[in-house]
Amino acid sequence: FLVHGFWSPRGRNETDNLRPYFERAGYRVEEWDRTREGLVKVHLTLGDVAYGLRRFALFAHEHGWKVYAVGHSHGASIIQIASLPYFRESWEEFPGAPFEQITLINAALDSDAKFGEYMKKIHVYYSKRDWILQIARIVPMWGNLGAVGYKGTDKRVINHEFKGALIKTHNRFFEDKFLATASQFVIGDYEDEETS
Repeated sequence: FLVHGFWSPRGRNETDNLRPYFERAGYRVEEWDRTREGLVKVHLTLGDVAYGLRRFALFAHEHGWKVYAVGHSHGASIIQIASLPYFRESWEEFPGAPFEQITLINAALDSDAKFGEYMKKIHVYYSKRDWILQIARIVPMWGNLGAVGYKGTDKRVINHEFKGALIKTHNRFFEDKFLATASQFVIGDYEDEETS
């Protein structure tokens, strides 16, 4: 699953740019797209969007697929919430999404965010000079994980700090001149699991 940030119209010029690289590597790709929404609506619908992703991931897993998710910015929040178990009105607990691994790129999450139990690895790509996420930490339900890296105690999390030209902006990972190289980091993380 590719899950874009809230300001990207249906993932264009962002996570959707990863699609051809994953397909060439043999992955089936689903884009978890939404329309561009304002900040209030984004927060009001976050749980519903994550619920839908969780259900789709469970369906794919039940049909024999290994499920991976890549999220950018607010898309990382959606993946994180989808990974957690949830309760319905009856207080019956349902499992979180069965992601094998997730990749969070410049994530708008708290730096000590909690994740569901299923994942084997959680890759966090961050840039200390991501000024958008330095501001995002003051917005309720967002944080600056993608600017400072993971600071919690979950041993499955692997921090990857952007270096060189990639560190300068919130979306630079998805620019054409960097994407071919940057995408190989993410795909390589998943293929390392297959060979280990």
